[in-house]
Amino acid sequence: MLLREGAKKKALALSGSDMGGWNVLVKALPKLVCKFSTDLVAALREADYRFMRSTELFASGYDTLLPEDDIKSALIKHFSSCGEITNLHIRTVDYRNNVRV
Repeated sequence: MLLREGAKKKALALSGSDMGGWNVLVKALPKLVCKFSTDLVAALREADYRFMRSTELFASGYDTLLPEDDIKSALIKHFSSCGEITNLHIRTVDYRNNVRV
C-alpha cells in the first residue's frame, strides 16, 4: 500500500521494468466502497488505535497444572499495574500427549 501523493502513478510507471532478471508487473486495485455505519467505523478505528498502541508480552514460569482461570487471575493481578490487559492467552502443555494447547 502506498500513501504518498502521486505514489500510484509512480508505481504504475514501474510496471514492466527490469528487477534484476525479472519484470515487475504493477496493477492498481480498485477502491472499495465502504458501506459501514459511522458507529462501526468509529469502533473499528478505536480498536485499530488500541491495537497499534499495544504491546504483546510472553510470560512463563507459572504452574501449568493449575486451572486456567486461576492462572489468568494471577497473571492479571500481577500485570494490571503495568496497564490495561486487553487479551490474555494461556499456553499450557498436555503432558499426556506432549503437545502445546
